[in-house]
Amino acid sequence: EPAFESIDNLIEVLGPILAADVSRPYGLFGCSFGGLVAFELCRYMRRHGHPLPLQLFIAATRGPSVKRASPTMHMLSDAALIRRVSDLYGPLPQAVLDSPDMRDMVLGILRADLKCVETYRYVSEPRLPIPMTIFGGTRDQGVTVDMLDDRRLQTDGHVDIRIFDAPHLF
Repeated sequence: EPAFESIDNLIEVLGPILAADVSRPYGLFGCSFGGLVAFELCRYMRRHGHPLPLQLFIAATRGPSVKRASPTMHMLSDAALIRRVSDLYGPLPQAVLDSPDMRDMVLGILRADLKCVETYRYVSEPRLPIPMTIFGGTRDQGVTVDMLDDRRLQTDGHVDIRIFDAPHLF
């Protein structure tokens, strides 16, 4: 299947799937790109009158209104993308790098995910009425600790920010 290249398109597909499966209290957790997806899924659920999660847990994800200062990674050459991903998140497995087919597949998925994040445009909506727990790492080069505090602007619920001595994928 073709990869999603926009958060809006992804949420329009995932939202109805989540809404159809919510039959009891739930929570949402997202890490990195998944944190942005979880946040936007909450907003989708509210816009469409579906039950919201009791708690939103987000790890290694900048606040949605925090502007991206980094270059557009999804447009880098293969070699430059591999270097940048390795610098930020750790090296790709050697088995992936040694197999042209596997490398092309993984880089295609990475590019699509990065394009979703890098082309995301935050649109202001009313604050969510749910608590959030936000996790960050002191050694995360892509999402610094000060980029996490924006979550306080996104909810009327309690925000608990927990920081670990860890890199991005802690």
